Amino acid sequence: MHEMSIAQTIIQTALAEMKKHPTARLKTVRVVVGLQHAIVPENLRFAFDVLSRDTPAEGATLAIQTQPVAARCRCCGWTGAIQIPMYACGACGAGDMELTAGNELYLENLEVETDEPSHH
Repeated sequence: MHEMSIAQTIIQTALAEMKKHPTARLKTVRVVVGLQHAIVPENLRFAFDVLSRDTPAEGATLAIQTQPVAARCRCCGWTGAIQIPMYACGACGAGDMELTAGNELYLENLEVETDEPSHH
């Protein structure tokens, strides 16, 4: 289950960022995952929950945004989402596709809560 190593990296990255804000509590970790990675969101959330225990990330929510696989046809120029593992052009059916999206895997942002009073 490669979700465990991915969850570990997400937690390490989030905790490194949280060290810059020592009074903040981590509430939500948002990640973008391209479908090309074949990650099972439930497995990634489970791994995140298990690996974040006894860390400052414990109790935070892992929000996962999936990114469809998209490509550009080298034959006719069509661009759009494609079905994996077919990799065929949605317009002309050609198989000469250049992937343009779907391989993403990054931490988009962190939502934190602080005890600092807000200035209105």
